[in-house]
Amino acid sequence: MSRLIVKNLPKHLKEQDLAAHFRSQGARVTDAKIMFTGTKSRQFGFVGLKTETEATDAVKYFHNTYLHTSQIDVSVAKEQSDPTLDRPWSKHSKGSSAFMRNAKAKGKEDQAGDKRRSTEQAVSSIEVEKKKQRFREFLNLMGAGDKKGQSWNDNFESFME
Repeated sequence: MSRLIVKNLPKHLKEQDLAAHFRSQGARVTDAKIMFTGTKSRQFGFVGLKTETEATDAVKYFHNTYLHTSQIDVSVAKEQSDPTLDRPWSKHSKGSSAFMRNAKAKGKEDQAGDKRRSTEQAVSSIEVEKKKQRFREFLNLMGAGDKKGQSWNDNFESFME
């Protein structure tokens, strides 16, 4: 396969710089991709080369060399379906135990949250009705509930005369 994985990249490195680094030794680079989580570099990337012989030569030449003060690890990339791949360990990778724990915890939180939200909505609607009733009682006691018009409107009209 003519695809390489490059690990331990500098955080500030751009894809153009990675491709240029591999072109410096005459390799015909087809593409370069640096992996990110959001906007933060995960400090590894992939470089595609034209032929497999160029890829093996690039691994021999660039493995354990330096790129902007970072010692890079270059090897041939494996396919995602390759059975010799290590099990993922990142909490962001499907198939890792951390990812499964987070998914289960989130599912439980969602179920508990749905029950809690429906209970809170019922309680809050009852509390709102109680507050409205107490406010109506207050208005009636103060005499404001007897008038059909708006109290500020009456005062405003008398002020304008």
